[in-house]
Amino acid sequence: MKKIELSEHFTKRKILLYSLPSIFETFATTSFQMVDGYFVSNLLGLQPYIAVGLISPVFFLLYALGFMFGEGTSALIAQIMGDGDKKRGNEIFTMMTVVMLIFGVVMGIAAALLMPTLAQLVKAPESAFGYCVEYGRLLVLFLPMYLINSAFTSLWITAEKGWYGMIVAAINGLGNVALDWLFMGPLQMGVDGAALATSISAVIAAVITLIYFARPNGSSLRFTRFSMKDLKELIQICINGASSMVDSIAGNLTVLLMNSQLLRYMGEIGVAAMEVYDYVVEFFLAILFGISTTSVTVVGYKYGEKRREELNGLAKDGSVLTLGLGGALCVLFYLCAELIARIYVGYDEETFLLTVHAIRILSLSCIVVGFNLFVSSFFTGLGNGLVSGLLSLFGSLIAPIAMMYALPALFGADAIWYSSFAATLITGLFCAVMLITQYYRKENIL
Repeated sequence: MKKIELSEHFTKRKILLYSLPSIFETFATTSFQMVDGYFVSNLLGLQPYIAVGLISPVFFLLYALGFMFGEGTSALIAQIMGDGDKKRGNEIFTMMTVVMLIFGVVMGIAAALLMPTLAQLVKAPESAFGYCVEYGRLLVLFLPMYLINSAFTSLWITAEKGWYGMIVAAINGLGNVALDWLFMGPLQMGVDGAALATSISAVIAAVITLIYFARPNGSSLRFTRFSMKDLKELIQICINGASSMVDSIAGNLTVLLMNSQLLRYMGEIGVAAMEVYDYVVEFFLAILFGISTTSVTVVGYKYGEKRREELNGLAKDGSVLTLGLGGALCVLFYLCAELIARIYVGYDEETFLLTVHAIRILSLSCIVVGFNLFVSSFFTGLGNGLVSGLLSLFGSLIAPIAMMYALPALFGADAIWYSSFAATLITGLFCAVMLITQYYRKENIL
């Protein structure tokens, strides 16, 4: 297949093809959630499975910082490279990596010490409390490596070596599968085994990535010397990447609050049912996440080139593509609901039935979620972190929280499953309005 250059004209087909490395990379990096969930549920039982679901959002609140560093740096570097200054781009790239590693060490140690308190905050029941602390602590101690992997989801694309990133992510995912089986199966290490399998795989992937960019390579990026004055770019990086961080942090905060609501209305099996959906949907939504991640780089490059007609085409084609793929995923989840539930919780009939019911309703949100992600990424690529962050905050936090509390209060406990679709639909309307008013109707966008 002919290599697609950032300087080319992008159609719907090219957007999808250019996104394939990022899509497959996201497949691999999200696979560990599905694998951990499957092995924990089927080898350890329902209580450890619930514990992992309760504490994982806490870890992902920290993991989200990598997306901020990665996408913020990608947007800035893409604009600089589009303007022809490769040396400056590499200096900022190196500075960001060093800062991220230091930040990861400090935050990881602090989170490990606070893990018992964090387990209390997520309202872990007594039967699952110990599992929460064990699993969460072993994850956060390896936070620097996780930040590298999450940040380079977009940076491999910016380096125009997306397929390399996919290979590294595949090594991560396959290693996690093998180690999960070994640690939780023959070695019987319990939830510690699940956490160690995930963390060791992350370390391997991060080390490969760091070695690649530390040596001469065929990409447009390489670690180099940088000046302390480059630190001033951190503010712009954080602003540019704010939407990605806000989206992920808010999404995981929403999961924490949803778990609390589910415990209130449906008990622990409600958390288990939601957990099954979250594990599987995150894997398949990699298609939409991959497109949105790639869009940051493509839009940033076209913006740096000052090509308004190309940006117009990307806005239209990206919107159509993500809405079409979202509809297809909705149908897929509805038809496969029983199969998915059987794989994860088929050993418990009550949980199985509730999970099938929940998946068929929750799948409706797939229709619009990709469009919402794309529009937010579009504004990130334009360097408009304010609008992008606002859309992410509304779609990941404000609308979901409002719906998860309002719907069951008004229509009964079962309405909580419809809150996700209601939130994504309202957010989709908001995204459309912002795209029209803040992009199409602004003549001075360049």
